[in-house]
Amino acid sequence: AMKAEAEAARGKAEQARAETALARDALARKQELLDTLLRIERLPLDDAKVVEELEVFERGLAGAPGEELLRRQLARLYLLHGDWQHAAETALDAALTVSLAEPPPFTDVFTAYALRTTRVGLDEFNRHLEGRGPYFGDLRPSTLEALAARGWPEESGFPAFARALRAVCSEGDQDLTVAEAELGDAVARADHPSTPLGTQAALRIFQGHLAFHRGEARARQGLDPAEEFARAVAFADAALETGAHASFAHLLRALALRATIRDGDPASASPALDACEAALAADPTLGLAYAVRQGIHQRVRAPALVLEADASAALRFRPGDGQLHHWRGQVRLQLGQEGAQPWGAAGWGRRAQADFEAAVATWDRVAGAHGFNVGQVNSRVGLSSALLLQGDLRAALETLERCEALSAGAGSTPAEQNAQRSALTQHVALLLQSQRLDAARPRLERLLARWPDDPNGVYFRGLERLLQGDRPGAEAALARLLELAPESVMARDLREKLAAR
Repeated sequence: AMKAEAEAARGKAEQARAETALARDALARKQELLDTLLRIERLPLDDAKVVEELEVFERGLAGAPGEELLRRQLARLYLLHGDWQHAAETALDAALTVSLAEPPPFTDVFTAYALRTTRVGLDEFNRHLEGRGPYFGDLRPSTLEALAARGWPEESGFPAFARALRAVCSEGDQDLTVAEAELGDAVARADHPSTPLGTQAALRIFQGHLAFHRGEARARQGLDPAEEFARAVAFADAALETGAHASFAHLLRALALRATIRDGDPASASPALDACEAALAADPTLGLAYAVRQGIHQRVRAPALVLEADASAALRFRPGDGQLHHWRGQVRLQLGQEGAQPWGAAGWGRRAQADFEAAVATWDRVAGAHGFNVGQVNSRVGLSSALLLQGDLRAALETLERCEALSAGAGSTPAEQNAQRSALTQHVALLLQSQRLDAARPRLERLLARWPDDPNGVYFRGLERLLQGDRPGAEAALARLLELAPESVMARDLREKLAAR
C-alpha cells in the first residue's frame, strides 16, 4: 500500500512538473510572440517590409497562447501601417478565437465592420454605393456565418448581430431589409442593463449606418433622403451617450450631416465639420474623417491649400496610408495645374509624384495578398499627370502603359470599371496631345466601343478627326458632345478649335 501511495505521489509530481513545463513553454511562446510584435511596432511606419513581417507573424498564430489578444494587437498594427483590409479580417479572426465561456465578441466584429467602412477612401466608398449597395462585399461572409453559428446563445443578441452584418455583406440584400430585421432582433435581445456599453454603442452605430445607406439609396433614386439621414444622426447621438466607440459615432454624424450642406455656403457646413473634428479628437488616425472633411471643404469651395493641409495633417498620424497619399497627390496636382505658389507647376508636380508613388507601393503590396486593387490603376493615372506637370511625357506614357496592363484584370464592379475607363481616357489624351495618332486611334476605338456616351471619348474623337484634317468628322463629334455635355469645357474647346481652322 505504501509503495502504491509512493508511486501515485510520484505520478502526481511528474504530472505537475509536466504541466508546469507546458505552462512555462506557453508563457515563453506568448512572450516571444509579444516581443516580435513589439519589434515590428518599432519599425518605421513607412517601411514597406513591415506588412510582410506582419503577414509572416500571423501565419504562426494559430493555436498560440493568448491568440485572441495577439490577433487584436496584430489588427491594430495592420491599421497603423495603412492595411485596413488586413486589420478588419484580423479583427474577425480574433472574434473566432474567443472562448464560448467569455461574453460574445461584439466589439471585435464591430471593429472589423467599422474599419472596413471608415478606412476606405471617400471617393471609392461613394463610387461603390452608386452601383452595388453598401461597401462591405469582401468582409468574408463565410467568417460571419461561422461567427453566427459559433454557439453563443440567441439571448445574447450576438448571433443576430452577426447575421445582420452577413446580410449587409450580401449583394442580394441591397435594400437592407434582412439586415434591419436581424439587427432589430439583436437590439431587442441586448436591451438590458447588463449589456456592456461597447455593445450598446456598436448596435446603435450599426443601426445608424443602415439608415445612412438607406438615405444614400433614396438620394440616388431622386427621393428625399432627409428622414433617413436624420435617423442616422439620432442613432449616432444615442451611441455617444454610452461613451463607447466615440470616433465612429461622431464620424457617422458627419457622414449624415453632409446632406444639410448647401454648395458654396461655408456656414451650412459647420455641423458636419464639427462632427469631423470631434471624430478626429477621439481618434486622430481615423482616415475617412479626414476624407469627409476634405470633401466638405471641396463642396464649400475651400482653397486647395486648405485641402492639402487636411491631407498632410492625416499623414502625420498615418504616414504609410496609401489612400491618404493618393488624396494629397490629387490636391497637389490641382495646385500644380493652377501654378500655385510657393512651388509652381513643376514643384507641386514633384510633390504629387512622391505621393502617388507611395500610394502605388501600398496598392501593389495589398494586391499581392488580395488580388487586383483599383488603387493600382487610379494612383498610376495620378502619377502620370504628376510626371506630365514636370514635362516628362515619356515617363507619363510608360506609366499609362502599365495602367493599361493592370486594368485588364479589372472586374465588373463600378469602381473597377471606373478605374479602367480613367486609365484609358488619360492614355488617349496624352497620345493625342503628343500627336501619336497611330497609338491613340485603337485605344480611342476601345474607349468609344465600351463607353459610347462618355463625353471624354466623344471629345477625343473630335480632336482626332481635326488632327486628321477631317472637318466633317470633327463637326459630327461636336454635335454629339453638345448633346451629352452642352455646357462643358470640352464642348467649348472643340468649338473654338473648329472655328480656328
